[in-house]
Amino acid sequence: MITDDLLTILTLNGEIYNHMILRNELIEKHNVKFKTDHSDSEVVLQGYLVWGTDILNKLEGMYAFTILDLKNNKILIARDKLGEKPI
Repeated sequence: MITDDLLTILTLNGEIYNHMILRNELIEKHNVKFKTDHSDSEVVLQGYLVWGTDILNKLEGMYAFTILDLKNNKILIARDKLGEKPI
């Protein structure tokens, strides 16, 4: 998944169990506009744009992902706390 400005790219393997809760928080508190009504990948991407690496403290699920942030020249590679999904 990629942002409209083509500067932030996400690859995700897994499932974010609380993505609907996070989606609602992003919509209600941060006025985030989503293209889909169901994508946990989009929630991770938009959550990163709002919360930065603090998104990692909010995610519940089994996942491994990489975010390429070209605007800030950073790469974030993460996996769930139990390491269910390999990097």
